[in-house]
Amino acid sequence: MKLRPFELGLVIIFILLGVVALVVVSNYKSPAKAPASGVVLGSVSIWGTIPKAAVDTVIAQLELQDEQYERVSYRYINPEVFDTQLLSALADRVGPDLILVSHERLVEMRNVSSQSPLTLSHCETLEVGM
Repeated sequence: MKLRPFELGLVIIFILLGVVALVVVSNYKSPAKAPASGVVLGSVSIWGTIPKAAVDTVIAQLELQDEQYERVSYRYINPEVFDTQLLSALADRVGPDLILVSHERLVEMRNVSSQSPLTLSHCETLEVGM
């Protein structure tokens, strides 16, 4: 197989580009990051209608795996007053970071939040089936 001068030039250029790419990649050093285990985050507040004992059991198991789960707190709120307390807290901008409610309750809350000028945009909603 005989290469014409143009083809030979292209092959040489691609080989040189490959060598340069290997040199650049082998000498690349990523910026220093704090190790994931050394990252300290703020506390996480969870409100919900799920019994406190069940959620505390799960959080305790997570604490055994990672100490940062010590900063997670759960507050049980009676389902009858959950909507009013949540809306009041969101209006005062002191609402929870997460809410745990049954999927039926989540559907009901969607209708309430769509009619209200308040939204749950800064509050993560997690659906938990019971």
